[in-house]
Amino acid sequence: MRHILMMMQIMIAYARKGDVMQIYTVNSGDSIYSIARKFGTTPSRIVTDNELTDPGRLAVGQSLVILEPTRTYTVRGGDTLDGIARLFGVSLTELWRNNPILGG
Repeated sequence: MRHILMMMQIMIAYARKGDVMQIYTVNSGDSIYSIARKFGTTPSRIVTDNELTDPGRLAVGQSLVILEPTRTYTVRGGDTLDGIARLFGVSLTELWRNNPILGG
């Protein structure tokens, strides 16, 4: 129960910052390095964000907070919001909501 509460506190803290995050469940054979590579982040970021004291000892079923690196895109002539959303694999609503400059 304590573990679940801690994860909820972490999720709430990151959600307030507006970061894009996921909860990843450790699978057999996973390492900090393989997980970092899978999500395009660094092992040190995963260790820091999850306050891991021994990153070499992950447990199958353990939950990790994965913050996705901020991605930017420079709009070009002819671009549409729908096209940019498809390029990044997000819905138009998500693109709108995560970019205040668009008025979302």
